[in-house]
Amino acid sequence: MKIKSVTFINSISSLLLQVVTIISGFIIPRLILKNFGSEVNGLISSLNQFLSYITILEGGVSSVIMANLYKPLNDKNEAKVSSIIKTTQSFFKKIGIIFIVYTILLAIIYPLLSKNSFSYAYIASLTLILSLNMFIQYMFSLSYKVLLNADKKVYIVSFAQILTIILNVILFAVLINFFPNIHVLKFVTGILYFIQPLIYNYYVKKYFILDR
Repeated sequence: MKIKSVTFINSISSLLLQVVTIISGFIIPRLILKNFGSEVNGLISSLNQFLSYITILEGGVSSVIMANLYKPLNDKNEAKVSSIIKTTQSFFKKIGIIFIVYTILLAIIYPLLSKNSFSYAYIASLTLILSLNMFIQYMFSLSYKVLLNADKKVYIVSFAQILTIILNVILFAVLINFFPNIHVLKFVTGILYFIQPLIYNYYVKKYFILDR
């Protein structure tokens, strides 16, 4: 594929991802507000914000890894690429383990500090369920995502995310009529994020030769 064509497809896919993300950001909260009320929606927003604090540990490491991948990818130095990816996987899995500990602590402490009508078990279990998305990313997705982005295959990453978001919205909208339970809905839609590492793994095997 020519460079101009790749750049164009990458740009379009990134733009489409932003549009889909914005639309999803309107639909899902609206469904939650309509079926569970503003208190549940506020609780989910607060928990997601606290869970996202773990990204501070990453500290822009993904950008540094991408920068280190450009030359070996250009030189087709498979050994060097494999070494970087292996180190990257190890790093993100350590972040994933720290994230598990952080999530458990948050699930224990946050319900004690939260001023709402929900029970301790309700908030603690919801905290663990909402962490599923980020856990999947750190343990299974990010290293191959960085590799694909570094190799200018941004469109693969974007379309994988677009597919996940669309399926998430559809499944949430359908299941809410049959299982009007926010825990069930968030757990089932959270499992969908396993789609991304499956797609990344498929394309990494297709385009790269890595010494695992």
